[in-house]
Amino acid sequence: MSRRAPILALQGWLLAILLPALGLLIVAYAILTYARLHAFILTGFDRKLAAISTTTAAFIDPADHERLVEPLPLGSLTRDPAASALWGLDSSEHRFLKIRPTDGLAEETGIAVSPDINNITNGVVGGELYLVDNAAGHVQRFLTSTGRATQAFDLPPPLYALATDMARHVMYAAGRTLRRIDLNTKEITEVGPSAQKLRDLTWDSQRQVLWGLGEFGNELLEIDPTNAAIRTRKKLVLEKADPADASPPQPAELQTLVYDPDVQTLLGTSTSLARIDRDTGLVSTKGFLAAFGQEQGPVYARYVTPMTRIMARANLTYLYTQIVQGRDHIINGLDGTVGKFHSPLLSTDTVREAEVEGVQRLMTEGSFYVSDIVPWPPWGILKSAFAPIFNSQGRPVGMAGADVNAGTIQFQLRRALVITFGLGAALLILGGALTWAIARGLTDPLHVIRTAALRATAGDYSQRAEIARPRELRHLAQRFTVAAAMLGRESQDLQETLSVRQEARDRAALAERLAHLAPLVPSAPPGAPWAWGVLGPRQTGPWPTGGAVQAADRTLAWMAHPSVDPLGAAARRAEIAVTAEALLGRHDSDPAGLGAALEKLFLAEVSAWALLTPAGLQACVRAPGLLFRRGSGGRCLEIAAPDFAAPLRPGPGEALILAGPGAPLKALPAAFPADRAAALLAAWRTGAAEKGPRTFAVICVSSSP
Repeated sequence: MSRRAPILALQGWLLAILLPALGLLIVAYAILTYARLHAFILTGFDRKLAAISTTTAAFIDPADHERLVEPLPLGSLTRDPAASALWGLDSSEHRFLKIRPTDGLAEETGIAVSPDINNITNGVVGGELYLVDNAAGHVQRFLTSTGRATQAFDLPPPLYALATDMARHVMYAAGRTLRRIDLNTKEITEVGPSAQKLRDLTWDSQRQVLWGLGEFGNELLEIDPTNAAIRTRKKLVLEKADPADASPPQPAELQTLVYDPDVQTLLGTSTSLARIDRDTGLVSTKGFLAAFGQEQGPVYARYVTPMTRIMARANLTYLYTQIVQGRDHIINGLDGTVGKFHSPLLSTDTVREAEVEGVQRLMTEGSFYVSDIVPWPPWGILKSAFAPIFNSQGRPVGMAGADVNAGTIQFQLRRALVITFGLGAALLILGGALTWAIARGLTDPLHVIRTAALRATAGDYSQRAEIARPRELRHLAQRFTVAAAMLGRESQDLQETLSVRQEARDRAALAERLAHLAPLVPSAPPGAPWAWGVLGPRQTGPWPTGGAVQAADRTLAWMAHPSVDPLGAAARRAEIAVTAEALLGRHDSDPAGLGAALEKLFLAEVSAWALLTPAGLQACVRAPGLLFRRGSGGRCLEIAAPDFAAPLRPGPGEALILAGPGAPLKALPAAFPADRAAALLAAWRTGAAEKGPRTFAVICVSSSP
């Protein structure tokens, strides 16, 4: 150990000086390189997002975009039972739209109306509508099948809203007062003064009431049709997207109101078709297409399709357009995102507080804006770039946004970090390995020889002492390896010789032990009329393989050919016992089936079977001289029993005997007591001790003298 100390000290000094100095240099270089890569990556993302958002804003026609982000200007809505559809009046284009009540899709009809018409209601039959000039009070009858309108009657102006009770052929007109018009006679009746100005009116055929939409579209009024009194008022609120949201509900503002008797539901319109709970005023747009299905139209698809391709190729998270109202209110326009995070047309959002200043400067000055990496719930942690959409006068009317998730940026930064510090770590490991190699080169040759010598002393002769240099130690190591290999071969030969001799001694001892043991068979119950066991002298081979197994009150015994190998005889007896026990349990009450199964499995090596049951003994014998009936006078008569078909019972003073070949029947006692099969077997075993080969025997005696 004292000789190793200077070498180890030298190694320690080399490692303690070189490794820390090398590590400090590499860490400083890695930090500097990573800082440059970090700035380069962020600048690259800024330029990429700015270029994509600017390009997207440039190819969007501002007129198309303005039409898409303006809510559909529905001035009135009514239901046509003939077409199972809703008719809407586009007050800006002066045209009819047909709206599907199932999903809220607005379809062009190609029917234009006079600019004076600003209200519609259904007639008393399908396909009949009434067109109303609110200012002049003119009412026209319009047939959807022909597209022709004819003058019907006039009402005192001004008019705010109308509704038709088809069942009673009655129209209700709300102005300063509520009037009731009989559509058959055109008789007008004053119902009562209107409590307030209404935006729209509809008839509920289920509850037999009028529902009115307040002047500002945020209040649902239940109106008594008999006196124009307002029964209930409910503020309209939007249904929350998340039921677990504990914040106050947002108010809703609707443009029109209509009752659909097919589904007994009150419907309204805002930026899409909506369902209104008459009891709570809750407004839900679930199940209806956003923006009346304009996303399915050709104009939306013409822009969104290339935007989706740009997102995929540029690995963007979102690409979209928006308009900004006021300080921070956003209305979503085109959105190339597909799936869960798609923003429907005309849905709203709020500008993040950190981005308000930049977005406002974009909308006023027309400059693009790139944000930092900031969270924008629920969309994620994003880096965004916005570019203005200019109208024909060069004024910003919207903006195109391109977002990338911070995870993408962080992935690139982590990649740069891994590359930088990975290279530094590799250099550090390489320098350390070089330093360690220089230090270890001074001590390894002696250490190899020392280790090989210690292992050889411990009995491991497989260790090879291999040294490349210096030459003198290499020759010494080679001679040591040759000597250790010779000593190992001699030790192995000795171990093999001792192992063979020990195995022979073990087999001889086991055979001697088996020679003095009876076969392992179950014992008969005390007082049983049956007994079984081994006869013959305790001598060397051949060794019997007979035996017996028990299952409840039944016993199965067998006679088998002896074996000259005591271990083989014991193993074979155990194999037969396992199979016989399984078959005995399976064929519980079927001796014939048991015999067939045993015959099939042990035809060549078992010479006789005996099934002992309370009914007697049933035997199957394949060789003569094995089964006998013995009388009280000592005379033995052979019995032929080829199968288990017939049970055998000993008579009074008789015994049934099944014994292996060569059993000394003359050694049986001349007389024996009834119910004492065990005593008879013991006396027989004693008398046959020196008179015959070792074999297995079964005795069944009578139960009475």
